[in-house]
Amino acid sequence: MQPAAPAKGFGGGVALSAVLAVPRGDGSAPPVLPYAEVHWGDGQREFGLAYQIAVGGVYYKERVAKDLSLRVMVGLPGPWYEGGVFYDYEDWTFAARYSGGYFAFGDDPEPRWIWLGVASATYWMDAVGLEAALLWGEQGVLPVFGVGVRF
Repeated sequence: MQPAAPAKGFGGGVALSAVLAVPRGDGSAPPVLPYAEVHWGDGQREFGLAYQIAVGGVYYKERVAKDLSLRVMVGLPGPWYEGGVFYDYEDWTFAARYSGGYFAFGDDPEPRWIWLGVASATYWMDAVGLEAALLWGEQGVLPVFGVGVRF
């Protein structure tokens, strides 16, 4: 949950996202995923460290035009990669991101490449953002709703 405009100075952000899935019939609540970041920027470019779920990363964001930025991220410990484009329009940020990496799941110890696409819209009320997003990948499409604050 970031605006397109690179930060000016040192700051950070925290957020919670609820991933809504097809009901499993067991009455369990949707997973809520915490997010945290620290960043530094000069208004033209931004560097940061971000963490969500079990994936942390180092990112770089560059303003390429008024209200438009590109961001790349490399996961730590990796390998996890992400690229995205962010556009600010009035109080809104629209973003499209692609992520991919090698992970092992379940009983299969062999890591395999997985990918994830994200399209999101965030409404900003000063430093507080409300986000609606769609995640898609091999398992289909999932809606996500989040709330966060940047400081």
